[in-house]
Amino acid sequence: MAADRWELAGAVWQETDLLLWKPPTAMFSINAFYTPDGDRRWLRN
Repeated sequence: MAADRWELAGAVWQETDLLLWKPPTAMFSINAFYTPDGDRRWLRN
């Protein structure tokens, strides 16, 4: 993902609402990103 050096920075989540589902013993999560107009995007990590 990162091609070079990077560092964490403080930020506020913006532009979408997030529904995150992760079973307690799972090594992955399912994420649903919702925009204010009701559009949604799914991401499995």
